Amino acid sequence: MTREVRVRIGERGRIETDFHGFVDDDCFDEADRLAEALRALGLSVELRERRVKPAVERRLEAGEPLPGAGAAAEGTPRAEGAGRG
Repeated sequence: MTREVRVRIGERGRIETDFHGFVDDDCFDEADRLAEALRALGLSVELRERRVKPAVERRLEAGEPLPGAGAAAEGTPRAEGAGRG
C-alpha cells in the first residue's frame, strides 16, 4: 500500500495532517520530517493535538491482513443467532 501524508490547511492557518498507510510508529518520524521541512521554509509549526489511529485502522489502510482474519473477518455474512422464533 502506498503511504500518503494528507495535509489540510484551514482558513486561519491551522494545519491538519493524516498519515495514511503507515502501520507502526513510522508516522511519527514522518511527522517530524514534515515539521522540520516546514520550519526550514520559515513556517512556525506547533503540535497542539495528536490522535493515534487504532492498530486495526492502520493495518487496514496499509492493506495488511488482520491477525486471525478468516472469511468471517473479511466481511462474509454469518447467520449465527439471527433466526426468528
